[in-house]
Formats: sequence, structure tokens, C-alpha cells
Amino acid sequence: MQFKHETPKTRLIFGRGNIRSLGEEAAKYGNRALLVTGKSSMERLGFLDEAMNSLTEVGVEVIHYGGVRPNPTIEMIDRGAELALEKNCEVIIALGGGSP
Repeated sequence: MQFKHETPKTRLIFGRGNIRSLGEEAAKYGNRALLVTGKSSMERLGFLDEAMNSLTEVGVEVIHYGGVRPNPTIEMIDRGAELALEKNCEVIIALGGGSP
């Protein structure tokens, strides 16, 4: 199953195998990305490494913000926003399920 949804500033891509084109897609929007993940499943399943490799192969610098819990608190969201601003991220990537 493949799914794509776009608005002027948001692009949502969902489906098997799309992680391979993550770097190419992100590079269209900038060269520094905040990669947001949940507690550990993306790392345990190997998707975090695959995503980071896809991004760095095309020259996108990755700032990883992991450990986001289901139903994140306002404080957790604010920490992610502060990190994105502090590191001058131009792209925000949510990898995983609903937590990110």
C-alpha cells in the first residue's frame, strides 16, 4: 500500500520501501533534518539506521530526537521544537507510528 498526501508545507509519504527515498525527498527542502522517533522500535528494527544512511548519503545532516512517547506531552513537543530551532533544522521527519 502506498499513500502520499501534500499540503503547501507538509508532505506525508507512507508505504513499504519509501524509506529508501527519504534522503532524496528531504534534500528537496533543506540540508539539515530533525529526525523524530519513538522509544526504540525504529532502532531495534533497523529503520533508524536505514533512514540516517539515506539522509547522509545525499548530504543531509541528521539531528536525532528519539524517545518520544505515545501521546507526547507539551513539554516533550517543546523540547523537539527547541532542538529544531537551536540546530537550524529546515526539515522535520517523523519516523515510525503515532508517537513521532
